[in-house]
Amino acid sequence: MLSLDNIKKTKRYKDRKEYNESNPENQVHIDMTNLIDDLIKVAIHIKKISDAHSNRNADRDFSFKQYVDAYGIMASGNGLLQTNGFYIDGEKRPFVEWANEEQTKYNIYHNNLLTDIFNNVYHKGISPDKIVDLVETTDMWYNC
Repeated sequence: MLSLDNIKKTKRYKDRKEYNESNPENQVHIDMTNLIDDLIKVAIHIKKISDAHSNRNADRDFSFKQYVDAYGIMASGNGLLQTNGFYIDGEKRPFVEWANEEQTKYNIYHNNLLTDIFNNVYHKGISPDKIVDLVETTDMWYNC
């Protein structure tokens, strides 16, 4: 089963991890690395959903919003986009948070970045070997 532990890593990914080990005081860099790892986890999950939908000949018009509604946010707080997120000073903030007590509205952080990753993985069907490079490249494009 595909996971962060066994997915094909890029040289850039490995270099970033080595840098963190050599520079444990650089919290900003560690936070960025943790963000990349969480984005990769989300992309892997999207790939699993895409493959499952393909195997069932499901509707390929599935949108990022439908993905968030089905898998990303749950009343129990354990939706994929609630348990993964971005980091500020070593503290994780979820990609998705409820916007009201009734849990009828939510806020998505990094929406454009996540939507692009979703579209490339789900609709373009990239191979698992390309996921890490896709996430790194997409993240750099949005953050440069």
